[in-house]
Amino acid sequence: MAPHELEPVFRKILPETRALLDAFPEIVQAVMPLDSKKLQQLPGEIRELSHTLTDERGDRRVGYMNDPSVIASYVRYYMWWNLVRLTRVLSGLSLSLKDGDAAVDLGSGPLTLPIALWMSRPELRDRKLTWYCVDISQGALAAGEELFLSLAARTGNEPWKIVRIKGECGVSLRRRVSLVASANMFNELFWDNPAPIEQQVKHHASDLVSYAEPDASILIVEPGVPRAGRFISLMRDALIRSGFSVTSPCPHELACPFPGLRTGKWCHFAFDTAEAPAKLHRLSEDAGLAKDRAVLSFVFAERKAIAGSVDGDEAAVSPAADLNVQEAIDSKRKDSPMDSLSMVSRMTGLFSDLRVRITSDPIKLPDYYIGRYGCSELGMVMLMGTYGAADYLKGCHSGSLVEVPMPDRKRAERDQKTGAIIIRLQ
Repeated sequence: MAPHELEPVFRKILPETRALLDAFPEIVQAVMPLDSKKLQQLPGEIRELSHTLTDERGDRRVGYMNDPSVIASYVRYYMWWNLVRLTRVLSGLSLSLKDGDAAVDLGSGPLTLPIALWMSRPELRDRKLTWYCVDISQGALAAGEELFLSLAARTGNEPWKIVRIKGECGVSLRRRVSLVASANMFNELFWDNPAPIEQQVKHHASDLVSYAEPDASILIVEPGVPRAGRFISLMRDALIRSGFSVTSPCPHELACPFPGLRTGKWCHFAFDTAEAPAKLHRLSEDAGLAKDRAVLSFVFAERKAIAGSVDGDEAAVSPAADLNVQEAIDSKRKDSPMDSLSMVSRMTGLFSDLRVRITSDPIKLPDYYIGRYGCSELGMVMLMGTYGAADYLKGCHSGSLVEVPMPDRKRAERDQKTGAIIIRLQ
C-alpha cells in the first residue's frame, strides 16, 4: 500500500488561475505597451537583465527597477515566472484574512505577491483588504498597482486597497497587519552583506515580528539556492522563538535537519514547469533562458492571539517598538537537546506514524532501489524501496507530505552518506 498522503507544498492551480497566467502578457501590454520593434528586442533585453541580476549583480545600481526599460523586461519575464511559482505555493496556504484586515508586502516591486494571491485565491477577492506595498523603487510600485487594477477589472471584482510606501524592510506602517509577506527580497539584502547571516536574520526577524498583529501570519519566499535555504532555516528558528508555529512546509518544530550549511543539504522544493504558459516557455527559449523546473525555499508561520494582548491597529508600528524576538518563546519548544529528545519520545507515543516532507528528487540506489530524502521530527530520513515502492517514490513530487510507519530509533538503519534514518517502504 502506498503511504497516506497529506497536503503537498504545491497544489494544483485552478483553471481560472491558469487562464489568468496565460493572459498575463495581454494585461501587461494594456498597461505598459511596447511597439512591435520593442517586442522583437525583448528576448535580448531579458538576457541582458539576467546578467545584471546574476553574474553582474555587483555592478548594478540601487533603484535599477526605476528604469522603465528594466521594468518592461522584468515584468514580462521574471515577474511572469514568479507568478507561476507563487500561485502554486499560495494555492495551498491556510491564509486567514477577513474584511478589514491589512497585509504588508516587503520588497514588493511590481506587486508580484498580491497579484499572485489575487490570481490563485478567488475566495479572497471580495474581502476588504489593505495592502502596504513597500519597495525602494517607486516606478516598480506604480507599474505594479496599474497591473493589479487591470487584473481586478478583468476578474470583475473591486480591488483591494493599495498603499504604496517607498522604503526598505523596517519602514514604519500606520498599523499592525494580519499578514507579513515577502517574496525574493531578502536575497537582495544578504547576498553581498559582510555581516554574518545569523546576525542579519536576527535583525530582519525583529522587523517582521514588529509588523504583526497578535494573531498574524508571516510568509517568506526565496530562491531555492543554498544560501537562501540557510536564511530560511534560520528565519524559521527565529519565528518559532518569537511564538509563531510553522504551518508549512515543516512537519515539525524541532531542529531543522536541512539547515543549509556548507557541507550539508538545504530545504528547497521544485516542480516541473510543463504546465506553465506556452508563451512564457517560448519567450524563455528565445532569451536563451529555458526552464523545465521551478525551485524555491519558503516558510509560512502563524501566531495565535494571546489573551490580554493590546490591539495595535491604530498605532503606528516600526521596528523601534519594544519587541524582543526572544520574549515570546513558545512553551512547547525548549533549547536543550535532552528536552527535544523527550518531546520526540512523547510524540512517538501519541502517534503511530511519522510525517515526512519529501525534499529531494528520486535517487538511484544499488539493487534497483529508489530513495528520496525527507524532513521529519526525527531529523533527516531517507525513504527507499524497490519494485512497486520504487515506482511510487519516482512518481511522487518534491514537497509531498506522507505518513510512514514510525521506525525504531534505537535500531534504525542509517544512510552512510548523510546519517539520515532509512525507512524502507515495503
